[in-house]
This record gives sequence, C-alpha cells and structure tokens, in this order.
Amino acid sequence: MGLRWLSLLRAFALIWALAGLGWGQEAPANLAAWDARRAACLAHAARYGGPHGALARLARGEALGDPAPFAELTDAVAARQDMSEFRVVTLLRLSLGYPEALPTALAERIEAALLGFRYWIDEPGRDGMHLWTENHVLGFAAAELLAGERWPERVFANSGLRGREHAAKARARFLRWSRERLRYGFSEWLSPVYLALHVEPLVALTDHARDADVRRRAATVLDLVLFDLARLPQRGHFGLTAGRTYDEFCLEPQRHGVADVIELLQGSRGGFRDGADREAVALSSSRYRLPWVLAAIAVDTPPPHVERLRVGLTPEEGPAEGIGFEDEDDGVFWWQQGAYAHPRVVPLSQRMVAAHGLGGRPEFAPLSLDAPAEALSTLSRALGRVSRGPLLCGANLTVFHGPDALLSSVQDFRPGTLGFQVHAWQATLDREAFVFSNAPGPWNRPGPGAWAGSTHLPRVIQVRDVLVALYRPGIAQRLAFPRETHAYVPRAGFDELREVDGWVCARKGSGYLALRSARPTRWRGEQELVADGAQNAWVCQVGSAAEDGSFARFVAGIAGARFSARGVDRFGLGPVAVSYDAPGLGELAVGWTGPATLNGEPLPPPAHPRFATPYVDAPWPAEQLELRHEGYRLSLSPDARSGDGLEPRF
Repeated sequence: MGLRWLSLLRAFALIWALAGLGWGQEAPANLAAWDARRAACLAHAARYGGPHGALARLARGEALGDPAPFAELTDAVAARQDMSEFRVVTLLRLSLGYPEALPTALAERIEAALLGFRYWIDEPGRDGMHLWTENHVLGFAAAELLAGERWPERVFANSGLRGREHAAKARARFLRWSRERLRYGFSEWLSPVYLALHVEPLVALTDHARDADVRRRAATVLDLVLFDLARLPQRGHFGLTAGRTYDEFCLEPQRHGVADVIELLQGSRGGFRDGADREAVALSSSRYRLPWVLAAIAVDTPPPHVERLRVGLTPEEGPAEGIGFEDEDDGVFWWQQGAYAHPRVVPLSQRMVAAHGLGGRPEFAPLSLDAPAEALSTLSRALGRVSRGPLLCGANLTVFHGPDALLSSVQDFRPGTLGFQVHAWQATLDREAFVFSNAPGPWNRPGPGAWAGSTHLPRVIQVRDVLVALYRPGIAQRLAFPRETHAYVPRAGFDELREVDGWVCARKGSGYLALRSARPTRWRGEQELVADGAQNAWVCQVGSAAEDGSFARFVAGIAGARFSARGVDRFGLGPVAVSYDAPGLGELAVGWTGPATLNGEPLPPPAHPRFATPYVDAPWPAEQLELRHEGYRLSLSPDARSGDGLEPRF
C-alpha cells in the first residue's frame, strides 16, 4: 500500500511539473523585485492627479478623491474624441474594479456615456475616431466586450443591440486579433508609442472578462508585449527600429509610453517618470502574474548576439493563410497591416469605405472616388511608391544586442517608397546616446516628419554589428521633399566623440559606435548631422570595450578600413552602392538592387523566422511559442498558456 501511494504521489508530481505549476522550483529573484517595484509604482502614481493617479490610490486601498478626472474622460467619450476607446477601458476598470468607490452621479454619467458610445465601424455615426489600426482594434474590442458584459440586457442606444450581443461580437473579434498577434506578431513592430497602448486593454480583459478563454488570450498577448520589453531595451531605453513612431518619441526616450513598464521589469532607471503612467499603473494594480521566465529574461545579460524576427503578413501571402479579399473581417486584418491601398485590397477597401461612410477620412479619400475598383487598383500599382507607403507587413527585423551596444533595423523593407512613420534603423548605447538617419519630411503626423518616417525608405542591410542604409528617391520625391538626408547625433549624450576621415565615432561608457555618410556632412546645431543631396548612403558600426579594446583602437580600426561609394556625386542619379571593409566582419557591399555580398559571397534575401532569439526559436508563421531561460518555461498557443509561476485560472 505504501509503495502504491508513493507511486501515485510521484505521478502527481510529474503531472504537476509538466503543467508548469512550478513545484519544487524557486521563483527568480527578480520576481520579488517586480512586486516591490509594482508597489512603488502605485505609491508614486498615487501622488498625482488624473484618472490613473486615482486608480493607483484605489489599488492601494485609499479613497477615490476628486472624481473630476473621470468626469472629463466621460465627456470625451460622449463626444467620441479620437482615442476614446482607451478612455472607455479606463472607465470600465474603475467601474468594474472599484464599484463601491464610485459616487452615484459619476456612475450614472459613465453608464450613460458607455451605453451611447460607438463601438465599431458597422455602427451609425461619423466622428474623428480611428478604429482600424492594430492598437485601435484591440482597444475597441476590449471596450465593447467589457461594456457588453457589464450591461448584458441593456439596449445600447447607438447600435440598438443588447449588451450580450455586443459582447459576442467583440469576443469573436478579439479572439481573432489575439491569434493573429501570436501567429504573425505586431505589425506596428517595436513601437515605443503603440506597443504601450496594448497594455491597459489587455490588463482590463485579463482582470475583468467573464469568459475564461478571453482572459487567457489577453494574458497570452500581454506576455508577448512584455517579452519584447523584457529582453530588448538597451540600458532601459527601447531604442530600436519601429513600425510606427513620431518625431518626439524618436528624440525623447523619456516620453516613451513603454518607459515605466520597462522600469517595472528591469529597475534600470531606479525610479518612475513624473505623473501617473497609464500602462505601469494598470500592470501594478492587475491580478496578472508575471511568468517566471519573463522575470528572469528581464535581468539577463547574455553575450553579444543577433536576433532575427519577422512580423506582419503580406497580401500576397494572405490566401495561403486563409485570409482573402472579400470578407469585411479580412478587410480589417489588411487595414491593420496598413494595406488598405494595396492593389489586391483596394476593391474590398472601397466597399468598406462606402458602406461605413469613411470617405471623409484623409487616408480613405482616394477610395471614395466614383471610379471602378479595377481602375483604382491600376492607379495603386502606378503610384506604388505612395500607395504602398502605409504598408507595415512582411517586416524582417535584425537586432544585434550586446551589454554595451545595440544595432537594429528592418531589412530591405520597401526601399524607395514613402515611409510615413517607419523608423528604419537605430544604434543605441543608452537613453542619451543613440543615432539614426532618415530622409526628412514636412509632417510629424501623419508623417514623414523631420525625424520620424522617411520621404523615401532606405534599403537597409545589417550583418551582425554593421549596417548600410542606402537612400534613392524617385523623381517626384526629389521634387516634393528636401533633397537631403540627415542623422541624429546628440553630441552631449556621449562621453567622447571624435571625427576622423569622414567618420563620427562616439563612446558612452564601454559602448562604441561609428557613423559615416557617403556624402560630405555638416553640423546643424548640436545634434543634427546633415548630408546635402537626395541620394546617399549611411554606414553604422557598433562595438564595445569587451569586443574591440580601447576606444582609440576602435576608432583607428574604423578610420583605417576601406570605404567606397558610387552614385553619390554632385548629381546622384546613378545607382547608389557602398563597399565597406568592416573591422571584425569583412567587406560588406550593398547596391540599390541585387543581393548584398559579404566577402564576395551573396547574402540571402531576408526571410526571418517568427523568432530567433536566445530564449525562443519559432518558424514563420508560429502557432506556438516556447520560451525558456534558466530552467523556467512559458508555452503559448491559441488554446493554452502554461509555464512556471502562472495562476491556474488562465
């Protein structure tokens, strides 16, 4: 009898371990620090006004205080101002999480605004809200699902539907959206703006959705967001290539919406920004439990390595994935990829714009023309440098990451097309010392701006710690936009900076970088390096004391390396090309067309997997991800989430 019970106990222990419940395994040390920083975040945020300061106080067991900030949110929702779906989510976190704290008048005001809100494009109303980009689709799905569950039998005035009908609609939309993020990643890749906006809706669904499947899926996508934020910052700065960003976020890391979430994960800055941060407060007050593997990854310092990632599905790949061009739900998928003006998507986009009265929106104005869909598709092909400008799909990302320097880029991504908000590459030593280049435009929003986006995207080829970015605009772009490229080089942010033989070499701590333009450059102010002429090439290499020795040795190696360029003379009309014999790598040769070569051998075209990192390898596309580090694991799929340190309810 004793042996049989012992066998049963061993079997139960094995099942428990396989289920990822962590029996017998200690939690990573950073998990306790994460919990301490969450408490510190709430204490910090509770000192400030605004709705998120109030939510922090409520999470700490304090009184609501002045309800005016929530009344202001409610007024904005009633007016259907842009971003109102995120305000709805905040109001629902208040009313679902702390119903006893609401004054009766405020509760009634919130109820009236949410019952009258427009929750999707198929509902009546014209307003300034964006509903169809990746982060907005999540925001509206979370708002509609939670509001529908909150008032299941009430009739919502704008739609005429009952709450349970709204919840069912939103549930289907969210489940599809969450599966696509797991399978294809975030098309607004690594955005310091938009990655942050996912956090509060996912926390709200994780905490308050009645459907266990929705709660689990929300936690799964939140894991994906935090995986990027745990492993990719360089000394606390999320300074990488990005699918969508704006001028101020390119230049001012302290404004990044992800900054305080990174502080929760890593504690790298030792404190939080002024104010009550929406995302950090949401995470700090949530029942979401950080998986142990993510806690361990957040403070890992692996040796220098290269990561490769792919995000977004192209229209050409859609049919093989069962995503077509007839159904409106598929249309929403393509709009999230920025493909609404793609020739294959144009007929569907035209029908959707007409059906939902969206022709007044600037991005959809051409699709409201009284012209056959075939003619618009033909026009889209002819204007490819512009019509493909919003596309964010099929992006192959390369990240060289070491303890002292990071270099990241989107590889060979639509060279020559208008890049509204794409941040093509960046080298980062820390949040004060980083460089990047672009072809500046006149607009910040919607872009391209002085620093965000590019009037013509470069052809970028990165091999390990070396990168070449070639710029070659079309005739119309040369006529319409400034004929220059420039680089952001904040001289005051570096400990040391030297200009040698056309190179600008800089050091911060033990991290190094070197930057060169094929055209002559001049300084404009203290942080802008300008190269006159529309066609150009920029080259960047990063290094460190550990890999390259002293800074003087690094500079000498760079300055002594062979460098040549074509197509960057006075007129710059021929094909642009660069050859650079990079120290530690070899001769990297990149032309505007054809394969790049390394030491004379052609490099394959970029076709990255979903993930190739020290923590997970997964093919493209990925139906399941298995994260592992220091004996901890996290397994994610559309139907299951398991691993060390998870709550069984997910």
